[in-house]
Amino acid sequence: MFPDYTDYKFKPDGTYQWVEFTDYTPPPGGSGKWNFEQDASSQWFLLYDNGQRQRFSLNKNGSLTLEGNSLDPCDPIAISRSQTAENLPPIRLSSNVEATLEKLTANSWRRANDFDLEFEPTHIEFKKDYAYIATYRNGQCQNSGSWSATANEIKGNSLTDKCDPRDDTYPESITAKLLDNGFLFFDYDLYVPANYPLKRGIIWSVFGHSDVVNIKVEYDMPIKAGVLNRFDVEMTNVGERQYPGVMFLQRLSLTHDFVRNYRQSNETIAHVKELAGKDLGSIVLKPGETYKLSLDVTFDKPGKQPMYLNSFILGTTQTWDTNQLYQLVVQ
Repeated sequence: MFPDYTDYKFKPDGTYQWVEFTDYTPPPGGSGKWNFEQDASSQWFLLYDNGQRQRFSLNKNGSLTLEGNSLDPCDPIAISRSQTAENLPPIRLSSNVEATLEKLTANSWRRANDFDLEFEPTHIEFKKDYAYIATYRNGQCQNSGSWSATANEIKGNSLTDKCDPRDDTYPESITAKLLDNGFLFFDYDLYVPANYPLKRGIIWSVFGHSDVVNIKVEYDMPIKAGVLNRFDVEMTNVGERQYPGVMFLQRLSLTHDFVRNYRQSNETIAHVKELAGKDLGSIVLKPGETYKLSLDVTFDKPGKQPMYLNSFILGTTQTWDTNQLYQLVVQ
């Protein structure tokens, strides 16, 4: 079996086509208009009329490097002498993309919770020249890269990842989308305009099965040692078409450690050491419905410490449990 690959055609009249050769039917593909430009750092970018921008370079062997992927030349395209780079038609973006660009660049954005600050940006700024600056640990480190936005998504990447202390060699990449409330959902976390009067910390959507049951959490920020800290939770049956039916809410808890065999083979929940927990008694949650509850937890000591948010949810055909790890800095 041959591996999947993608074929691009950038035509001299300013149109392009792409198709992915795969076992999907029909194969993914698209078309539109293209151009290219060089940014202030002398990097070259392909521009597409859907708003996408991709870093590229032409290599001495005739290949094209597109966002780190090497593409070999294939079918030649006939070019007339009148078809030059200067004659490529300018890119015109849709009003939806223009509106997204305006909203993104109108503010700098700050993180809406104080979890995972060792390796997630506390601030992000999208500049009009399509550069972004990610600020970590409230100014201790900054990393920059390029970004672009289409009607459906915002993406960015950097050639470096100098602010993440974890031992990996992957450059920084970002994904985001603007929410209907004007906030930014950035790398699975909520960011708000820098001058927005945020009263509490917010986890907009606990990573895991958020397309089945979305879990939103609000809490008093910062978290303090030796006092009660209240976590207000909303659990919503999203009701996506591919996951129809009711959900049964069994338990929600906070623990310091990951617990193996938390859910037993008979679908009951084991009794383990928890920071806080609440038995939900298999509450029935129909599609579109939201259930609200609160957990009160006291952290014995200040400093960096792990916390797992554990949800136990039983569907009509399978379980939808989540054990999401967060890094806290307790004051």
